[in-house]
Amino acid sequence: MAQELKNENAAEFLLLADVHHASQLHEVAKHFIAAHWKDVKETDGWKRLISHNPQIVCEIADIMAELIVF
Repeated sequence: MAQELKNENAAEFLLLADVHHASQLHEVAKHFIAAHWKDVKETDGWKRLISHNPQIVCEIADIMAELIVF
């Protein structure tokens, strides 16, 4: 599934990975979302993800903070 990640399905995949304790997909999807934040945050999947598990937003924010280089 990790190879099938796209902006449109990344949040859905992350939600599925979270529910099913698929740790590898969970990590890959979080990093994908952090790297493609602008587009992923506009999807319905993102809205579902944050309503079901808002803690994941903090995890993604941490990844994004690591990506920022000043």
